[in-house]
Amino acid sequence: MTLLVSKVSFTQSDSILTSLHVYDLLKGKKATIKDSTVVIDLMKIHEDLKYTSPESSEELCLYAYRLSEKIGYKAGVVQGLRGVGDMKMVQDQLDSSIVYIDQALDFAQKNDLTYELMETYYSKGNWMFYKSEYEKALEFYFKVDQLAHDNFPRNMAGSANGIGLVYRVIGNMEKSKEYFQEAYRLGKVYKDTSDVIQSLNNLGIIAKNEDSLELALDYYNEGLELAESTGNLRKKGEIYFNMSIVYQKQKNDELAIEYMEKSAGVTRIIGNDRGIALDYYNIAYFYMENKQFKKSIEKMELALYYGEKAQYDELVLESHTSLGECYSKIGDFKKAYKHIHTAYNLRDSMDYSQAISVAMEMENQLKLTRQAVEDSLTAEKLEMEQLHQERMNEEKLKSREYLLFASFGLIAMFIVGLFITIRGRIQLKKKNQIITKQKDEIEIVHKEITDSINYAQRIQNALISGNEEWDKISPQHYILFNPKDVVSGDFHWAYHSDAENISIWVTADCTGHGVPGAFMSVLGIGFLNEIIVESGKRNGGEILDLLRIKIIKALAQKNSIIQQKDGMDMALCIWDKNTDTLSYTGANNPLYVIRKTELVDFEKYEKNITHPTNGHTLIELRANKMPVGFQNEEHQSFSSKTFQLMKGDLIISFTDGFADQFGGPRGKKLKYKPFKDILLDTHTKPVKLQSEILLQKFNEWRGNYEQIDDVCIVGIKV
Repeated sequence: MTLLVSKVSFTQSDSILTSLHVYDLLKGKKATIKDSTVVIDLMKIHEDLKYTSPESSEELCLYAYRLSEKIGYKAGVVQGLRGVGDMKMVQDQLDSSIVYIDQALDFAQKNDLTYELMETYYSKGNWMFYKSEYEKALEFYFKVDQLAHDNFPRNMAGSANGIGLVYRVIGNMEKSKEYFQEAYRLGKVYKDTSDVIQSLNNLGIIAKNEDSLELALDYYNEGLELAESTGNLRKKGEIYFNMSIVYQKQKNDELAIEYMEKSAGVTRIIGNDRGIALDYYNIAYFYMENKQFKKSIEKMELALYYGEKAQYDELVLESHTSLGECYSKIGDFKKAYKHIHTAYNLRDSMDYSQAISVAMEMENQLKLTRQAVEDSLTAEKLEMEQLHQERMNEEKLKSREYLLFASFGLIAMFIVGLFITIRGRIQLKKKNQIITKQKDEIEIVHKEITDSINYAQRIQNALISGNEEWDKISPQHYILFNPKDVVSGDFHWAYHSDAENISIWVTADCTGHGVPGAFMSVLGIGFLNEIIVESGKRNGGEILDLLRIKIIKALAQKNSIIQQKDGMDMALCIWDKNTDTLSYTGANNPLYVIRKTELVDFEKYEKNITHPTNGHTLIELRANKMPVGFQNEEHQSFSSKTFQLMKGDLIISFTDGFADQFGGPRGKKLKYKPFKDILLDTHTKPVKLQSEILLQKFNEWRGNYEQIDDVCIVGIKV
């Protein structure tokens, strides 16, 4: 198979291709199927680059295809072609994109490559969605869903997101929410962060459209945290865009503009016409809402230009509608009529009623197909049972005819059988001895592993700060430490300097849990001792900057192309007891302070919750939106917040395990609003009992669901 392509050179992709010896393999004659590992590496790097450098990513996919074709690596041929198609789609080159996707589809079908066929169906569904051909998009998403259901359950979250997206666009919000919630659940089960982010973004859009603005922000903030921690720049930009709309609806102009600019910054990096059109539309809509119609027209014309260029029909329709409204507001009725008339014609051509009907028919057909398969298996089982019974009856008749003959041979058979039995018992005894020996060996290995993990737990417990150190900070404190496994990726650490009268403590969540997380926690504790205790650092931002450098160096995290994403989220508190000031530095993890409502200066704090019964307020101090570890973007220094403490304040630091736990009557995640309510309810109880009460509430919420992450909460009363 041959494919004509244009030769484009990109410095970034060229250095990668050179380092992997791709040019040499293509020129020489020694390339074999063993070099499929190079193709696999190229596709992995493509995944890292596709949101930040689609041009380079496209070239890597193209060379993955060429090398795969040369060495006869069939799966790589499909992956390379599909990757080129996807990247051209990202760059709004839809006409050339479909050429590659269709070639990938044809090759996968001819070579019975089921997994690659499923992935290419998804790309074809995405292409149809971009072209606003929603019925066809659904057709391909349902094909993905069927293949995933039958062969690759891990991929069902992706198909659920695709189906939910189409339902959202054609106006069936209930079905859309149902599929997005299923995508979220499956993404969590199979630990697919990309699908989780996608579902959260879409659930946020639905909540926003239904004017459930706080719920929308909850979805967006959770998605944004995941996008930042995984370096998913494209999704980060989309969420910024959607958050700016929410802030517009809340009449928070300052935050609306801030998030518009953040979204536009991401779009400029990616260079996507569809995204640029959305950004301009969002800014134009903001000006229109604020009655600055001339500015709105200027930006809306740009949105229309890029929307038409990207063939983004819905945005083109909305741009014409908005331009009609703006021109009418400034008295230019001729242009207003022109845009309104164009919008009317577009809306008439984009009738979704047929799409909704076809969507429901496709879904029902999918269910009927699955039911038919199950019914067929049941019928086949009954038929087999009936055939078995008929054969048994025949055997009974034959056994009567041969009964007499069998009697004559009974004695001979008994003698032979006795011999076989004796020999069998001897052999069985030998086998049992072997099995017993193997069982003993397995039990020894199991005991060694268990002993090693238990010993690791003892080491970790020894490193984690003990109660004596916490008592120096405040006798009125509690610690809830509930690991998911024997050892934990969460840890808490404390240090008090009598000479300076300064207390420092940390609550941290390392990448992973169990043994991998525990290794990270040991690194973190060791480095904190070096930086704070031995080197005497007292500036929170400087401490986290140094900690990040040490972690990157220890794990050899070098660049954004092939990187380890190990690190930790953290809340670092420094309490100067001479002045009762708290310096807080957060890496993704916020900090809560509970104070009597009558003492709270609400103008100082952007985000707070007032408890309805006990007269107390929870004040949230926001974190730096980055982990202590490597990230794709250029590293920024950590910044600290200073907070004036009052007697009776309760300072609460925590990891995300409590709020992220699934449970309750509907198996949903708890989330942060209910978590804050629980903290406010619990804080009125004696401090030493609060950890037990929190653990009880956690277990009540969890019920029969598996604990999904480590849990760590520290409360310090002033």
